[in-house]
Amino acid sequence: MGPVHGKRLKSYIKRQGYRIHPLPVTSVEKNLWRIDTPAAPVFLKVQAKKVLTWTLYSPDGELAQGTMDKPYVRFEPQAFLSPNGKLLLMSMQVNTGWYEDAIVQTARLEAP
Repeated sequence: MGPVHGKRLKSYIKRQGYRIHPLPVTSVEKNLWRIDTPAAPVFLKVQAKKVLTWTLYSPDGELAQGTMDKPYVRFEPQAFLSPNGKLLLMSMQVNTGWYEDAIVQTARLEAP
């Protein structure tokens, strides 16, 4: 998506209909974050395998996943709730050390 920061990120979130105040995100351990939603916590895990992968999951199961095409070394996740509380918009600021990008993904807060 390219760099999405500050005003540009807030503008994008507003256009998508999400609340502009981020949910609390806490680092649990290296490459694992807890996102506190009103219903239950959701977790984001980033793993280095053959490629970098990320998984968003709840205690009920996987909500979304993806791969990253660059060797990112820094991840800064933010999460935003939809007005009805059923969707989560994840924004991950990622950095290779010389290039910064953003990954934006939506997910239903209930596992399929």
